Amino acid sequence: MKPRQTECDIYYEIHGEGEAVIFISGGFYDHHCWQEVLLTVKEKYQAIVMDNRASGLSVDTEEEYHVALLAKDVLRLMEHLRIDKAHTFA
Repeated sequence: MKPRQTECDIYYEIHGEGEAVIFISGGFYDHHCWQEVLLTVKEKYQAIVMDNRASGLSVDTEEEYHVALLAKDVLRLMEHLRIDKAHTFA
C-alpha cells in the first residue's frame, strides 16, 4: 500500500468502499492494531485507519497532546478526504 498523509502529516490508509468508518488507535498504538478487523470490515465499508500524532508513521509536532487536538486531526483527515460524515471506532 502506498503511504498517504494529510497536510498535517497524519498517516492513513483506505481499504474497501462504501460508508466511511474511521479507526482511531488508542494511546501510542498505530494503524496496525486494526489489521484483523479490516479483513471483514473492508468488504462492506470504506475503512480508514490512521496514526495519531507521534505514533506510527505520523509526524511528532512536539505539541502538548490533548483530546481536542487529536479530534481536530480526525476532522482534518475527513476534510482532506472530502468525507462529510463517518462512523468512528477508537
